[in-house]
Amino acid sequence: MTTAAAYTFPDDRGYFGPFGGKFVPETLMAALAELEQAYESA
Repeated sequence: MTTAAAYTFPDDRGYFGPFGGKFVPETLMAALAELEQAYESA
């Protein structure tokens, strides 16, 4: 049996592993993108 890889940190797109996505409801994605942009520009 193989062990599953534990992805503790997301990649540069916010994904956890090859199949994992952001753990955010789709309705919040626009607000999250706005927050990310503000954070990166600070």
